[in-house]
Amino acid sequence: MPETRAQPSILVRAGLALALMLGSAWAAHHTIPRTRLADQRVARVEIQDFVPDRFGSWRLDTRDTLGVVNPEAVELQDKLYSQILTRVYQDDGGHRVMLVVAYGGDQRDQLAFHYPEICYPAQGFVVAHSANVDIPLAGRTLAARQLETSKGPLRVEPLTYWAVVGDRVVRGRLDRNFVQLRYGLQGTIPDGALVRVSTIGTDASAEFALQAAFIEEMLAAMTPAARDFFLGQVQG
Repeated sequence: MPETRAQPSILVRAGLALALMLGSAWAAHHTIPRTRLADQRVARVEIQDFVPDRFGSWRLDTRDTLGVVNPEAVELQDKLYSQILTRVYQDDGGHRVMLVVAYGGDQRDQLAFHYPEICYPAQGFVVAHSANVDIPLAGRTLAARQLETSKGPLRVEPLTYWAVVGDRVVRGRLDRNFVQLRYGLQGTIPDGALVRVSTIGTDASAEFALQAAFIEEMLAAMTPAARDFFLGQVQG
C-alpha cells in the first residue's frame, strides 16, 4: 500500500492561517496611501490662474454661462471636486466654446471624477457616438475622447475631453485604475483633473476641428508649469 503522508495538525494549520492573516493585515496597513500628491506639488494648483483669459484668437466671454453643463449634479460637486472652472470663450468670427475644468485633490475610486459618458446622460443628454482621438500638439499628442451628445433637436453639443491623474493623461477607466494603483503602491493619493471643451452645432466634424484648434491655442498660451499639469509630465 502507498505510504500515507502525515497531515499537518490542527494547531499547525491554525498557526499558518493566523500568520497569513497577520501578514495580509500588515501589508494592507502599510500600503494604504497617506500622502497627498496635491500637498507635494511645488506650486498649489489654482485652475483659475492656469487658464488665461485671452489667447490666440480667443477671449473670455463675460456673458452668462448658464448653458454650460456642470460636471456633476450639485450635491456631488463638493464631494468630488475641490475646484471647478467654467468659462465661455469667443473668437473674432463669433464662434463660442465652453470650457469646464474639474479638479479633485483625491482620485481614489470613491472620489474619482466622473466622465462625460456618465454625467451627460444623468442630465438628460443622449450620447450618440464616442471615440478615442489623438490631438496633435507641438512635440506630442493628446490622448482625448470625443462625444456627440444632444438634448433635443435644439441642443446638439459635440464635446472633446481628456483626463489627468497625477502626472499622466489617462484614457478610460482601466488606464486610470493602473495609474491609481501605481501611486497607491508608493503610498500616495493622486490628484486629477478632467478638462472638457464643447460647442453647439450639428456638424460634428467641424465642431471637433474647432475644439481641437481651441485646445491647441489654449495649451500653447499656458505657462510651462500649467501646461505640465494639464498634459501630465509623464507621456505614454
